[in-house]
Amino acid sequence: MTDRVLVAITHDGRYRARAATTTEITREAIRRHGAGPLAAEALARAVTCAAVFPATWKDCERVSVQWSGGGPLRTLMAEIRPGGLVRGYVGQPAAGARCDHDGYRGIAHGLLPAGFVVVIRQNINGTFQQGQITLPSGEIDEDLEAFFETSDQVPTRLRAMTQIDAETGDVAHAAGVLVQALPDDYPPELAEASSFEDFAPTTSPEDLLERALGRPYDVLEEIPLTFACPCSRGRMADGIALLEVDELLDMINEDQGASVRCDYCGESQRFNREELEDIMVRKVTGKNDT
Repeated sequence: MTDRVLVAITHDGRYRARAATTTEITREAIRRHGAGPLAAEALARAVTCAAVFPATWKDCERVSVQWSGGGPLRTLMAEIRPGGLVRGYVGQPAAGARCDHDGYRGIAHGLLPAGFVVVIRQNINGTFQQGQITLPSGEIDEDLEAFFETSDQVPTRLRAMTQIDAETGDVAHAAGVLVQALPDDYPPELAEASSFEDFAPTTSPEDLLERALGRPYDVLEEIPLTFACPCSRGRMADGIALLEVDELLDMINEDQGASVRCDYCGESQRFNREELEDIMVRKVTGKNDT
């Protein structure tokens, strides 16, 4: 079944929400990174958080979220672009194992101790907005929830629900839901986000909205979700051109070429000696045409 996200608002105008199924995009992200059980759970939560991020695409071109810390995973990144295009990255895909017990959701030790979560919004006019807070829990969705509450000052409830094999990291199901209070004269009446953890990851977006909101709502939009990376050979060549001339010369004379791998999707491109020479000439002369 195709992954999708529903964008909704309650009839009384007090709450907005997003609910998504993310099974296929999480499977693809985990497959591309060869993620073990700990990284698979963390990456599934990160990608799901990106899928339900409340971006307004008429003003925004891309939203990136980065979680970093001193734990074995080191860093996680997830990104969403218009049209429901999502991608994700984990720094150490083979690191560690889950640690499940009462009162603990299994992956905080992957990022903690210390760390931060950063949200970067790229606007359509080319400007960027960035906010950052320290990691309150390391459980990925809880950290982004705290970001909305602390940095954006928007009352928020957010959870990613997954069904992932603790031994292999294989994904059976994944979903997520976000609820935010809109500004009004009444104090928000939001359920505790921990209650969302009882929602099965097989639940449809419609049922997630009904259970999370507990009041009538209208669906404003339904967006299909796809794992997609905008990397290309041309973008990789542009990245090579940012290197210093001495580094380019070493790649040309000593390595006889270079391989470039995208951290997000894992795709690689090989540039031979002649292509690197052409990149260097264009860099030195300032000519971008081929």
